[in-house]
Amino acid sequence: MMKFFLSILLIMSVIFSSDNLVKEISVDWIHSEKTKQISAVHKFEWLDNNTAILFDLSLPKSERNFLKLDPNNPEKITPLVNKKTVLRNFNKLLEKDQKIQFIKWPISFDKNGRKAVYMIEDDIFILELKNSRVKRITNSNSVEKSPRFSPDGSKLAFIRDNDLFIYDFTSKREKQITHDGSETILNGTLSWVYWE
Repeated sequence: MMKFFLSILLIMSVIFSSDNLVKEISVDWIHSEKTKQISAVHKFEWLDNNTAILFDLSLPKSERNFLKLDPNNPEKITPLVNKKTVLRNFNKLLEKDQKIQFIKWPISFDKNGRKAVYMIEDDIFILELKNSRVKRITNSNSVEKSPRFSPDGSKLAFIRDNDLFIYDFTSKREKQITHDGSETILNGTLSWVYWE
């Protein structure tokens, strides 16, 4: 119970600090971007090399970038990608109505911190963190979903038309693993089954 009251006190002190002084709390204010920024924490992904990728959600969207944190040298947090290059490379591959204005947190990173996977308009894109390059992995009329890296980061599994596919980064080819996907057979998709 004491933790609850301390949490409320901490939240109220942040809300009513001199920088964030609010004269009146309203429903609109509670759901505003400013409130989201006040209460935002970093998104993060721990990598196999014991470093982390950080993404500061308290910053305005246009200022957000991936940062590398090494716990052995915590005072040195460095940008992981060139934000302008990433946006330019994404927008080269997208149609005019799909253009992006800021970097978003991806669906996932590979465990080595070399690649990030994005879904844009039902297609899969890979961001190479080392050089800020973007590659479009799929470009089909079907909807791709649930992309996930293999443990070593050399392949990407995803679902298309309820069938499981694997994209190999070395050969740059996709391979269909299952061929029996349908409305009732959902390969690679979990669903709850229960008795009534």
